Amino acid sequence: MQADGWLRTTPLAVFFFLGRTVKGLVSNFANVAASAAGLLILIKQHVLIAAAGVGVGLVALVAVALLRYWFFQYRVDEDGVLIRQGLLKKTQLDMRFDRIQGISTEQSLLYRLLGLVTVRFTTAGAAGDEGRLPAVTPEFVARLRQRVDAKPAPQVESSAGETEVLKLGGGDVTRIGLTDPRVLQFALLGTALMPAFGNVFEEAFERAADLATRSLAVLADLGPLRATLTVVTLFGAIMLVLLLGSVVVAFLRYHDYELRQEGTAFRASSGLLTRKDVTVEVGKVQQLSVRQGLVMGWMQRHRIQALPASGGPAVGEMPDDAQKLVVPIAGARTVENLRERVFGSEGRRVSVLPRDNRFAPVSPYAVWPPVLWVGVAPAVVASAVITTMLGSTGLACLGWILVVAIVACQRWRRRGYLHDDDVLVCRSGFLGYRVEALLFRKVQQVSVSQSPLQRRRDLAALHVHLATGSVTLAYIEHATAKRLCDYILYKAASSRLAWH
Repeated sequence: MQADGWLRTTPLAVFFFLGRTVKGLVSNFANVAASAAGLLILIKQHVLIAAAGVGVGLVALVAVALLRYWFFQYRVDEDGVLIRQGLLKKTQLDMRFDRIQGISTEQSLLYRLLGLVTVRFTTAGAAGDEGRLPAVTPEFVARLRQRVDAKPAPQVESSAGETEVLKLGGGDVTRIGLTDPRVLQFALLGTALMPAFGNVFEEAFERAADLATRSLAVLADLGPLRATLTVVTLFGAIMLVLLLGSVVVAFLRYHDYELRQEGTAFRASSGLLTRKDVTVEVGKVQQLSVRQGLVMGWMQRHRIQALPASGGPAVGEMPDDAQKLVVPIAGARTVENLRERVFGSEGRRVSVLPRDNRFAPVSPYAVWPPVLWVGVAPAVVASAVITTMLGSTGLACLGWILVVAIVACQRWRRRGYLHDDDVLVCRSGFLGYRVEALLFRKVQQVSVSQSPLQRRRDLAALHVHLATGSVTLAYIEHATAKRLCDYILYKAASSRLAWH
């Protein structure tokens, strides 16, 4: 302990700061892609220079991690936790115990072997973690939790004791990997970025194509079918590799996932190499979000997020899922069970299942704005310009109107809402569904607006603002929007329960 009461964590915290430095560098995929392309070209031309550059880069990363550790100090006093960090730009975080909403932990494989954890503090004013203490003992975390729990508990209904809400097995984790929409996104992004890597990927692709062509030589007499099968085979192989990689990532992140309710708090833990533990107080959940993608819809599964209050990224931190209570995959029964646990006696007459037939549709006039401004206007302009230059070929641009109309109609069919005396549920989506549920008494601001088209049809949009963001319910009847606005304001002003 230093004379002024400031402490440093164990030297093993260097690994934490090294990981944060690397994560900050690789967060920008474009920079990584450009650097990798340049390094590959340099290796082919000057191997020694490339090796020296890599060595200097690694030394610089370690030096930065050491400096970040040395200038990182913390202090725990009677009122809260203070964290001081930074070399050139010094910052100090002052987190009072009565502002801390939750304490979560993370254990890398090294820390698990050494019995250390990284503690993460969640407050009402940050979208990411407001502060972290790396390489501390579980006993230290337990003492911090006792100090945080000593403040007055929120007035919410809860089950006594400890209850297991959900536990995922290997089959569930495999489904998480198979339903991850980022698989297709990475496939498309990788195809788009291939030119940035120069001749390296071109040569590899030519070799793969040549191998596939030779392996399908028996189909030489089939004509165009041969080329089609080659393309399909290559695409299928790429997708298979991406799916296997997605499943591996899912096991690394969600292996042995367990969600429990301990008194007035939810606690989720998961991870194969790095074990993460997230704690969120039930009364501090501002919004319940349920998503169901196309593939998840086929499997009749959902993804759930319980969002506590947030204001913006913390100083020096990147937004992540540390504050969110994430249920990566769940059936309909678990979704409704979690809704009952979050909202308690409030909202018992609503549902957050996206396919519930009680959702009221919005006006079909919601289709017109995107058709007019995204479909008709660009298509007419493009058609006129191209027709002037190339003749009647430009008329093909008018087909864009049909595409936009189909998309707009599909999005309108997905939109809907329902509510009772305490909860509003809004549904949206295109191929899948997204459902947002919120308590009236936790709303911070609500307003009603009308576009020119909405005024002509006596329609309006209801804008509801919470500590987690905003939810808009557009193209409903103006009288309904005004009635909901007034009632939400009344519920928020008259409630005696804490909103966070």
